[in-house]
Amino acid sequence: MRLRIGHLDFLNVYPVYRGLELLGLADGRLEPVPCGPDPVRLNGLLAGGRLDAAPSSSALLVAEPDLSVLPGPTVSARGPVGSVLLFTACAPEELAGRRVLLPANSATSVALLRVLAAYRWGVRPEFAPWAGPPPRAEEVARSLGREADGVLVIGDEALRAGILFPGLRRVDLGLEWWTWTGHPMVFSLWLGRRGLPAAVARWAGRLLRAAAARGLAALRENPAELAELARRRGLPVAALRHYYDACLDFGHGPEHRKGLFLFVRLARRVAGGGVAGGPLVPGGPHAAQNGAARSGATPTGDGGAGSCSGCGRRAVRAGV
Repeated sequence: MRLRIGHLDFLNVYPVYRGLELLGLADGRLEPVPCGPDPVRLNGLLAGGRLDAAPSSSALLVAEPDLSVLPGPTVSARGPVGSVLLFTACAPEELAGRRVLLPANSATSVALLRVLAAYRWGVRPEFAPWAGPPPRAEEVARSLGREADGVLVIGDEALRAGILFPGLRRVDLGLEWWTWTGHPMVFSLWLGRRGLPAAVARWAGRLLRAAAARGLAALRENPAELAELARRRGLPVAALRHYYDACLDFGHGPEHRKGLFLFVRLARRVAGGGVAGGPLVPGGPHAAQNGAARSGATPTGDGGAGSCSGCGRRAVRAGV
């Protein structure tokens, strides 16, 4: 079977595609479909059946709970992720009624911001779309305090903005989630189309895990390759090395599933108009030591490891 897979042009999934190339597993067995740096477009292609599998936004499970979860790598964070940043002109708890601009190429990050605003910070900002293509670092710096009091930036541009403008106030949404819940934040994971055979999903998951490991190894073992990638993306080599070694988590274990189930449940609640109140009760094993005491809802009921009750989707498990 020839598998049509979405090819997303983000640094956080680069190791998977590089690994597929190095392992020689793509020829004849996989058909990459370019989707640019646009997770929203990729999500639409998968939901519409034009892709067999893709590194999709976790938020896609809110609207499409019957997609298959492949036992492949995720793009997660156990703390700062570096590439999902809310730049603000004030503290996040002061964003009530203030204008926050959202990029059109984000699904999970937008949903996560809405969850944090409602349940972590207890505010209702005025969310509005960023006009035009996704914001570049220089545009973010110009717009803060003028066009808006907050701008959400994702992907490679978030990394650039954090480096180019170190004085800008920013909130790392990966760190906020981890501090609040104690669970990894799963930003994306490999999903399969409806009707994808379970055996194919398991095979693809094993292949993708091996590819991620091989791609990461290549970047760590070959400084010239890492340097060339950093040059093409306009980033310092040290920053890109730190991103891969300290920020990104490609695992897919019980803790990741707990974080995923909790996120999907809260995102679904926010999408339905629910806003909670009352004191926060830490929801995970690390929340207490991470200092999770802020106003907001209680992120509890995370569906235990391996449970599907959190997001209602069909999981395909093979040693995950």
